Amino acid sequence: MNDNSDNKKNINETSCGQELSKRRQKRDLSINDVAREIKIESSVIKKIESDEFHSIGAPVFVKGYLRQYSNLVGADDDLIIKKYNKLNPEHDTLPIVNDSATQISKFIVTPKSLILGLFGLILLLILTFLVLNIIDKEENSIVSTNEIPVIETEETEIQSEDDQIFFEENSIVSTNEIPVIETEDLTELNSLEPLLNITIFYNGLCWTEIFDSNGERLFFGLGDPQKNVSVNGTAPFDVMLGAADNLESIQVDGEEYTITNPVRRGEVMRFQVLSDLL
Repeated sequence: MNDNSDNKKNINETSCGQELSKRRQKRDLSINDVAREIKIESSVIKKIESDEFHSIGAPVFVKGYLRQYSNLVGADDDLIIKKYNKLNPEHDTLPIVNDSATQISKFIVTPKSLILGLFGLILLLILTFLVLNIIDKEENSIVSTNEIPVIETEETEIQSEDDQIFFEENSIVSTNEIPVIETEDLTELNSLEPLLNITIFYNGLCWTEIFDSNGERLFFGLGDPQKNVSVNGTAPFDVMLGAADNLESIQVDGEEYTITNPVRRGEVMRFQVLSDLL
């Protein structure tokens, strides 16, 4: 009975890094073996066993690595996380993905901004046309007033009445022949954007953030092999992965999607998922 309590006391006294290191050595595994199995660099394994968590990254990444390591060497992952929290009280901080997103998003032109710019240009052209048309009518009215004198004779009155009748008849014909065409509201047309479904599959733990074209965050959390991430929104999507090597595949509307022109910094990768309609 005393031996069991002594063992439990020894386990509680060891740090999470020391506990994982002992279990690794007990299973006769090298640091490189562990790194290869859970698909992270061996330098990260060394930092974990030395309890140097501040240099690994955000707490959410560290906890993911600790759970993977614990499952590999047969440790209680909840106990390991508890030891980690005791050494490193968690603060409300966002992962480094957000810093990367802020810097990269400054240089991305979204369809929404293009549509707003086009609408503003069309509105400016319409206003310019109306102003020029008003100026032109005023100039023509001044010229016609100065050049054509008013002659008040019976013949002129008769001719004016005939011209008025002719004008009214032709006006009726013109009104009947030319249909009125109602245009659609430009604002409603501009609001139409493609709606897509994006599904991400993983082969390991991977922090994930997904934004749609309006800048709305659709997903913010940790993906894993047992639970894929599937969201719907307006294209294009901005996708950021905290452990990019653990990405298995991406599907858009059920079809396999190939990533093009990704931006990567260490383990953090960002890319866009475009619509075929764009």
